[in-house]
Amino acid sequence: MNATTRRHGSFIAVAVFAPPFAFAQIPAANSAGDYKKHMDDIQEAKDDLAYAIDDKKTAQVVDAATRLATLLQSDISYWNTKKNAPATELARDTHKLAAQAAQQAQHGDLPAVQTSVVQLQIKCRTCHDSHPENLVEHRFRK
Repeated sequence: MNATTRRHGSFIAVAVFAPPFAFAQIPAANSAGDYKKHMDDIQEAKDDLAYAIDDKKTAQVVDAATRLATLLQSDISYWNTKKNAPATELARDTHKLAAQAAQQAQHGDLPAVQTSVVQLQIKCRTCHDSHPENLVEHRFRK
């Protein structure tokens, strides 16, 4: 998603009116390629969330945090299916933190969102450090 689309073409109305606990379940990835795409989508949502926090744009923070929570919810079933208990637990933790950030954003509490995102990043890093062969390529804001 480019900067113009990220800033102007989002699903803000859906995010504002949908409670953060009512996320749709995204089907788990069926292949390594599908999961890589899924992880890229998660990274994009995390990037969008960081940019929105930096720009202090609450509606975009709500949108990005809600998308992130939705994406992370599917990781729980993915890792559970793989019978990887530590990864399943980390997936539960990251989803909980993203849902918490979405709820905090809906209340306009951007400092609390930032704290939740830092905690989420720690959980993400813990899982990725366990699986360095699967690290998602990092993107940087231009």
